[in-house]
Amino acid sequence: MKKRFLVGLLAALMTLGLSSCASDGKTPYIGDNGNWWIGETDTKVPATGPAGQDGKDGTNGKDGTNGKDGTNGKDGTNGKDGEDGKDGTSVTVTSVEKISSEGLVDTYRITFSDGTSTTFTVTNGESNVIESIELTDSTGLIDTYTITFTNGSTKTFTITNGKDGNNLTITSIELKSSEGLIDTYVINYSDGSKFEFVVSNGADGLTPYIGGNGNWWIGETDTGVLADWEKANNVPLTVYSNGLTYVTKTIENKTGYVVTGWDNEYLENNYYYDLIAEGKSLEEAKQIVNNLINDTENGHMVIPNYIGSVPVIGVDALSNLNFGKITLSRNTVWLGEQVFYNCNNLKEVDFNNANIKQIPTYGFANTSVGNIELPSSVTIFKDYAFSGVEMTYFNISNAKYIGRNAFDSLSSNYVYLPETVTYVGDAAFRSSRVYIEQETYPSTWASTITTRDEINGRVSTGCKSNGEYIYSFDGDKVTIYQYLGTDKKISIPSMIDEKQVTKIGYGFATRASFTTVEITDYEEINDYIALEEVVLPEGIKSIGDFALCGLGLTVFAPNSLEEISETYVSAMSNDSYNRINLNGTSIFAMTNYLALAGNEMPTVVDAISHRVDDDLTKENIESSVYRIGFGIDKAKVEEDSNFYYINDGESYSIMSYKGLKGTTLTIPSTFNEKPVLTILSKAIGLDSTLEVIKIENGIVRIRPFGIVSYKTNIITVP
Repeated sequence: MKKRFLVGLLAALMTLGLSSCASDGKTPYIGDNGNWWIGETDTKVPATGPAGQDGKDGTNGKDGTNGKDGTNGKDGTNGKDGEDGKDGTSVTVTSVEKISSEGLVDTYRITFSDGTSTTFTVTNGESNVIESIELTDSTGLIDTYTITFTNGSTKTFTITNGKDGNNLTITSIELKSSEGLIDTYVINYSDGSKFEFVVSNGADGLTPYIGGNGNWWIGETDTGVLADWEKANNVPLTVYSNGLTYVTKTIENKTGYVVTGWDNEYLENNYYYDLIAEGKSLEEAKQIVNNLINDTENGHMVIPNYIGSVPVIGVDALSNLNFGKITLSRNTVWLGEQVFYNCNNLKEVDFNNANIKQIPTYGFANTSVGNIELPSSVTIFKDYAFSGVEMTYFNISNAKYIGRNAFDSLSSNYVYLPETVTYVGDAAFRSSRVYIEQETYPSTWASTITTRDEINGRVSTGCKSNGEYIYSFDGDKVTIYQYLGTDKKISIPSMIDEKQVTKIGYGFATRASFTTVEITDYEEINDYIALEEVVLPEGIKSIGDFALCGLGLTVFAPNSLEEISETYVSAMSNDSYNRINLNGTSIFAMTNYLALAGNEMPTVVDAISHRVDDDLTKENIESSVYRIGFGIDKAKVEEDSNFYYINDGESYSIMSYKGLKGTTLTIPSTFNEKPVLTILSKAIGLDSTLEVIKIENGIVRIRPFGIVSYKTNIITVP
């Protein structure tokens, strides 16, 4: 009896719970004949497992005294309960395992402690699974259980218990955990014992769709059943939905609809009604249609996953439209050439986890996409894929093929290419520095993947990344190329991978060196500044081309520094490397500062010819606009939001102004409750934003070239 109870319970909960997950299947039920039925079909499968052996009969109680004829006498007192039946307490479930799977139907075997077993089936579908099963009512021998599913729906079933003595019953069945398609359930018995079993749910069922031959297909299988639309003269079916036109195509062995165009007439005449039918108000529908028709940046093009039951698998041509956002069908496997070419307002793309393998030629060229999350499946970027697009964030770590001019206008100042990349075309990264893992420049790649060839330093080979820096080895020495973190003040480590860091390489802190940034207020400048302060460790000997030319950057260099690049020094006074337009007006901002611990100028060397520039001596530097300070002890430097100060003991000197804070600057006469007495040489550099400078009373000295400004109209001196 107990076994029958357990089998019935488990079969009921599995069938009721898991078959309810099927999106289109019918829920099995127990018919009057005790078999499982599906719809009107008797499966001939009994709903209960084999009966357990009956317990021995208990001793009968004594007969009660007969009542008078005509009126029944009172029932006699019941006899004592018989001894417990053996099967009632000893037979338990030892395992529940899946033994076969065919289509959406899984077959499970329940094994009992006496060695017997029974089986039941589960029809899987979409992942609406059991959340809990609870005993919600118990009346007499009838227990009522309630199954709650993850979508909030419920089902109930009843179990009629036998009369065995000391029944071992199930008090609850709970979902303990769920990982992927595996659910773990716990059966709690009335004696406190527990039993766990797992159920492997089937993956989502495949949705039938109409194939290119006019038949219904399931996955990759042609059912041979003709669909209910005509396919005259082998002309692909054309449909209209949401203002888009679609035709059926077979691509990569997958048949479905491909978007082929945009239909304003449909939008104007029909799309209102579609939106209202979906629950939109008339005003909301008008606004959505207006955004799409008038090509405003608010327009959001949503390509549906399905048209009816047919998947949308591709987009062929939507060029020269100006909607602001596109969401692709999750079933997309193909994009046509020039698919979004010249969609100038397009700023955001949602790939919807589509399994797209390549971005086509001119696919997103001349759009306004700034940040893009590409599917991991994309490995090929054809010629001009994102040409003319000033993206600041993108991930091409899975790329294998990158065509010519594919990313020729990036706002990001560098690109890191792993060894998995097999080809890069001409000018693919025309405006960026490129760091590659290959030890030598691949001979199969184009010779000029940037605006300069590999010899001229825009491409660095043999690079590695530890998540914080991009770097390379030269024997037992390390060159650091890029900082990958987000802090604006950093101290470079002296060792990486147990090797000495000796050089800061090409372009370390330069941001957007070859593009112009448009801003509207000074707060935006802070977002543009990549680094505010870099402290170089003792052991650094060289600063490479454009290595520390970042806008508003202060660099503290140790005594060990021997050599700096001529281009680095030149860039310190050349606004062409940091182009900023404030409300349309170009800003000249020589705000970066090099604080040298030593009292001598390091050797200035041309990066290509290694020719020493004899003009950039300490004497010439001191009489020029270059913002380089000598003999600066970092331990004595303090700061506030506008200035770096040097602590002279009882007073302070102003070492440098950080720059780009506004049009008016007040130079304070006190700091940390001590007097500020001196403005050191190069403290305030060329900053075209400053119009008024006020020096507070108390400052007594301004060193040569202490204030250099060509646009300032008023300087108030105490």
